[in-house]
Amino acid sequence: MYSEKNQLAKLDPSERHYCPQNHSSTKSQLTKYSLDSTGPKEAKQGLLVIYDIFGFFPQTIQGADILAYSDSEHPYQVFIPDFFEGNPADISWYPPDNEEKGKKLGEFFKTAAAPPKTLPRVPKIVQELAETRGVEKWGVVGFCWGGKVSYPNTRLGHGIYEDGNWSLQIHGFLITQFLQLMS
Repeated sequence: MYSEKNQLAKLDPSERHYCPQNHSSTKSQLTKYSLDSTGPKEAKQGLLVIYDIFGFFPQTIQGADILAYSDSEHPYQVFIPDFFEGNPADISWYPPDNEEKGKKLGEFFKTAAAPPKTLPRVPKIVQELAETRGVEKWGVVGFCWGGKVSYPNTRLGHGIYEDGNWSLQIHGFLITQFLQLMS
C-alpha cells in the first residue's frame, strides 16, 4: 500500500534527476558483483531487482526506493546486482534498425546477457544476502531481459523456489521462446 505521507510515492515516475534514498553499493563476496541496495536494514523481506539490458537508469533506482519505502507495514530490502559488471548494452543499439546495431545487440545477447550465464548467479546472490542481511522471504522483479532471468529462478525445483517467494516480469522479452529453450 502506498502511504500518502510517503514522499517517494508522490514523485513523478519519470523524474530524470532523481536523488537515491539511502542507497549503498557493496561488492558481493560470493559472486564478486557490485550490488546496489536500499531499504530498511531490519526488513526481513527482500526484493531482487534485475534490470533490462541497458543497466542502471534513474527510474530503476527510483522504483527500488518506492518498493523499499512505500509501505511501512511491509518494508523491503531491495538489491540490484550489476550483472553486466559496468558494461550494459548501449542504448543507441536499440532499435536494431541497421546491420551494425543488430550485430552489436545480437552479440551482447550471446555473451554478457546470455541467460544461461546469469541464471545460476541469482540463487547464489539470494543465498548470500539471506545469510548476510537476514532476508527470509524473497521476490524477484525482472524488467524485460531481467524477466527472463527472474522467472526460471522461482519455479519449483529451480533457484530460489520456496513457499512465499515470487517472481514478477515487467514487459518480459521473448519469455515463451526462452522457456522453450530451457525445457
